[in-house]
Amino acid sequence: MGLIQILGDRQGRYIGQGVAHDGDGFQGELKLEPLAHCNGLRLEYTASREAALLHHEHTYLAPDPSGLIHLWVISNNTPGLVAHALVSEEYNSMGEHVLTFEHGDLLGSEGFRERILITLHQGGALSYTYFWGLPGEPVAERSHVKLYPSRVAESH
Repeated sequence: MGLIQILGDRQGRYIGQGVAHDGDGFQGELKLEPLAHCNGLRLEYTASREAALLHHEHTYLAPDPSGLIHLWVISNNTPGLVAHALVSEEYNSMGEHVLTFEHGDLLGSEGFRERILITLHQGGALSYTYFWGLPGEPVAERSHVKLYPSRVAESH
């Protein structure tokens, strides 16, 4: 089974608690849905604290023309669309499926660099973890959230 199908089988709305780069908590919400008649998925992710929006993104997970899977992320915290290539897909010692996506040279210090981990936990939860570094700064974990499938219908 391919990665897009594995993630597509987990479609739905997820909610959970996370920790932001400032060390304070936040509420996370992620919606995951397959793209109709396309080889890809759409993720919409929001992190907020009380009434304050910390992060909002629209992300597509799809192959590029060569077949390499990418996350294509546009958010309120980046200046445009940022491509993150899938660099590893593995199972950790707890049997969790861990997907690692990267943008830029993470070992360097020039330009914006970022790593995004999506962890598919046993039992249906998933985690979304961001590592990033601004020019001249090291790449470090900046935020993480563990999200659980929501049984509550969306309000419009």
